[in-house]
Amino acid sequence: MTDIGDFIKVLNECIDEKFPGTERYMIAGGDFIKDVVLELRKDKKRLRYSPYELFYSSDDYEDTIVRFMETWETVLKD
Repeated sequence: MTDIGDFIKVLNECIDEKFPGTERYMIAGGDFIKDVVLELRKDKKRLRYSPYELFYSSDDYEDTIVRFMETWETVLKD
């Protein structure tokens, strides 16, 4: 996966599949994807993230998505 659009699509699909009822909100936007900040929300739990940062700081996209999903799962359990 070398395209950030594909990365975001797969990330969103994984979130939707594993965490039904989780909503995504745009916290910050702009003309460039690097300016976008999103927030996951469910049951008064929240997690902010930058898809750009996840993508460009990743050495292994699948592993990055798995770790992000684990982080959201941890937030939901706390």
